[in-house]
Amino acid sequence: MTPQERQRVKELFDRLATLEGAARDTEAEREIAQGLARAPNAAYALVQTVLVQNEALNHAETRIRELEEQTGGHRPEGFLDTMRGALFGRGDHPRGSVPSVPQASKWNSGGPATVAYPSVPTPPGSSFLGTAAA
Repeated sequence: MTPQERQRVKELFDRLATLEGAARDTEAEREIAQGLARAPNAAYALVQTVLVQNEALNHAETRIRELEEQTGGHRPEGFLDTMRGALFGRGDHPRGSVPSVPQASKWNSGGPATVAYPSVPTPPGSSFLGTAAA
């Protein structure tokens, strides 16, 4: 595990700790408990999956913003865009191609602060997240 991966895992559990008092769906809790009974080590793979997907979403959001800047943020109106505007109040406001995805946050006593994770290539199998793709 690299120091960056260790920090990402810590930050994930710091964010999850803020949800400890949140209401839960009892049926979902039961299904999750049954799943963990069948696969007791699933948390490991789930943490890897969450972190890899978060990184992918951050990269996608960055790329989308770059492309929108290249086109001046202008998107041609499609068949459904007029109806979407009427239903969801978007009117003539330009809209992005996907909802904004927040970058990974570092939670501290002062609240969330955005942290951009550097993309550090790691050979598959050599680190915690490197084994996620396998």
